[in-house]
Parts: sequence; C-alpha cells; structure tokens
Amino acid sequence: MGRLIFTFASLAYYVDAPWGRGLPVEGFNRMADVAHGRGVPVTWLVNARSAEELQRELEDFHRRFGDEVGLVWGASTATPGRAESARADLERVRQLCPWSQVKIVGSGQRSNAMARELAGLGVDGLWGSCWEQIEVDEVTDRGAPWGTYYISMENFKAPAAQATPLLSFEWTARDLCKSLHSGNPTIFSSDPDDVARAGLCRGPEIGYWEAMFDQYHRNLAHNDLVFFAMHQEAHEMEHSDVCRAYSPEDIAGSADMMDAFFAYVKSKPGVEMMTLPQAADLYREQNPQGTAPAYMLFDDIATGPMAYWYAKGTPAGPWPRTFLYYDAECQLAFIEGKFAPILLRNYRGATDPDDPHYFAERDVPVVRLPYGKKMVESGDFAFEIESGKALPFGLAFWYDFSRWRVREVEGAAHWKVIEDTLLFARVDAPAGKTTVRVRVERGEK
Repeated sequence: MGRLIFTFASLAYYVDAPWGRGLPVEGFNRMADVAHGRGVPVTWLVNARSAEELQRELEDFHRRFGDEVGLVWGASTATPGRAESARADLERVRQLCPWSQVKIVGSGQRSNAMARELAGLGVDGLWGSCWEQIEVDEVTDRGAPWGTYYISMENFKAPAAQATPLLSFEWTARDLCKSLHSGNPTIFSSDPDDVARAGLCRGPEIGYWEAMFDQYHRNLAHNDLVFFAMHQEAHEMEHSDVCRAYSPEDIAGSADMMDAFFAYVKSKPGVEMMTLPQAADLYREQNPQGTAPAYMLFDDIATGPMAYWYAKGTPAGPWPRTFLYYDAECQLAFIEGKFAPILLRNYRGATDPDDPHYFAERDVPVVRLPYGKKMVESGDFAFEIESGKALPFGLAFWYDFSRWRVREVEGAAHWKVIEDTLLFARVDAPAGKTTVRVRVERGEK
C-alpha cells in the first residue's frame, strides 16, 4: 500500500482589490486555528510585506505546529523586466524567516521564463497548477497533469523524464472523473468556497468531499505516492474593514467544512500530513531519476443540480468509471469498456505551453481485440493497434481478472492490473500496425 500525502497551503499576503485592501490578519489567525486544531501543518504563501508583519506568528507556528512559508510570486513578475522585485522579495522573506529555506513559490500565472528563473534561486517547487482549468482566475493549465511531477524546463506544463530543479504542486486537488467529463474542473475540487456555492458541501455536511477523498485513497493500492492538495486564502476567511470577499455566514461554513474534512482525512490509514517543502523532499527521495508514472481509477460521485452561477449548466453526470494515467511522455484517460483512450496528451517534443490543442492528439490510434473477449479463455490473446504516426500510447482491457494471473504483456514498457477489473499496458504505437500479446493463466494471484 502506498502513502497519501495531504498538503494544505494558504495565501496570506496584502490584498488590493474591490473587496479588500490590506493584510487579513484576522483571516490568517482563523485559518491557523482551524488547521492547527486538527494537527494540520500549513504552508503559508506570503510576500515580503506580509512576512514582515506576521514574522512573529509565522515563527511561532513553525515551532509549535511545523508550519512552513513560501513566496507568492506575483503575476507581473513573470514578464521580462519585472523579476527583480520578486527576487528581492524572495531574499527578504528568507531573511525574515531564517528557520525556513523558503523553497516553494506560488503563482497562478506561470511561464517557462519563470520556471527557469526559479531554478537558479534555490527554489524546489512551483505551486499553483490547476488541472484541466481554462481561463478561470486567468489560469489556463489544461494539458498539464494532476498531482506532483518534475517540471520540464522546456515546457512548464509537461512532466520531465529526468529530475529537474522544480516540482509542480497543485493549487487544489480535483475530482478527476467529473472535472474531466464536465469541462468545469473548478467546481469539483477541494476549494471550500467553490463546493459550498455549488451546493456540493455545506458546513459540516461534507459527503461529496469524503467521497472524492475516498477515490484518491483507493488508488494507494497501485501508487507509491498519491498527493492530495488543499488550499484556502486567508483573505477568504475574514469579514472586516480589511476584507469583505465573503459573509460571516460563508466564513463560518468554510471553517466547519474544513474542520470536518481534516478530521475525516486523518481517520484514514496511510495518510500523512506534510508541508509543501516536506512533500517535495519526499518526492525527490522516492523518485530521484525523474517523474514517476501515476495511475488513478475513479468512479463517478452522485451529485444533484448545482446552484453556483458559473456552475449552472455544468453537466453533473453520471459519468462512466474512468481510468487516468500519466508519465513523462503522455497523459491518458479511458472510460470503462473501451480499449483506446478517449484522451491522449502527447508530451514528446511539446515545448509550447500555449499549445491551442493542449497537447491532445486528434487522431488517437485504433485498438482491436480479434474475436472479442472470448479469446481470453484460451489463456493468451493479442491486441492490434493501428496508428497514423508514432505515438506514446496505452491500452486498457476491462475484464474480471479475479480468476486470472497476467504473466506478461509483450511489447509493453510496463503494465498493471488494477482492482482485478482493469489491465493497463503502457505501450508505444509505431506508425502502421503493431500487436501487443498478453499471456495469462488461471489461478490464484
């Protein structure tokens, strides 16, 4: 059984917006009380100004609860000529918090230039990736994988085969099934405000979150590490003369939701609470060579109609059981019963993070199983793959494997039987036709 790493981050910096102007100290303390009350360490994402004002509290939280700090790298610093102030901010936060190496930088607007800049500043991780998201909060990360991976220095949205200076961390964990199929991933996430406004969770009634977390937890059976990221901004936990983004009732509801969810998460076996720097150290220790393959099997979670204004019209399902996979060369998604992926994102040679097709191949290879599933009963069977060009690829065979043991998949880089219902084989598809042979035998595993 693998390890599920739960991380919680909170943006805590001066805001300057129509709904607030200043440092949300009240929201900062309220967020700390909720997390620390359940033994959850926080990674506070600050800038130099907020680190200076909160210096004493941050050091105290680090000493008592193991909290860490990272730097908020503003969107403007990703453009040429504006990085100097961000570098100065990073140095200042390190001076203010000498007990921390300040190895994590957070930003919703990231770029290849930013990744290369950070690689030379002793930064270990870049936080803020939003799986499948398009344009919400000016973030378009569709094409990037979920979870944690080494960032390619040629394309920050692509995982790197070799270990690189930067790891990618998500803003929030997503419901991989509903996010993929609905096209509206920001609704189906671990963000308390979004799920509350959509009517998916309310106060201590967190059945949807529990079900989503259970989907991540089930996948410990076939991954060494599974990451679940959660976040809530300090300014979203304050209603005062400084910040009025949410009502007191909304804030109380978010606090209740997070308190109940933290308790649920800690009740599950195999779960470890970590700061983002700790998670980065663990990933590098476990995967020193490069990005590790990730396997996720998701069932749909039943939900009712959603009320949030940008959730209206979002299809809620039910969706078919979905299997998702990625490695340094591709990202794949399959629905139950289909051999070929419904989505193939190809990272080979992908250097433009603004690819208009999000690295998706429009002509996915065809997979056939001659004579159908009855061939399995003979003990050996073969798939035929036909592709218009050479591609990284994979196939899924949905079958009852409780009575069978897979001995070999010829031609596969690697393969895995998942929950006795699915054989996944990671293969390369050359141009033209190729055959993938599966050797099986009856008997106990």
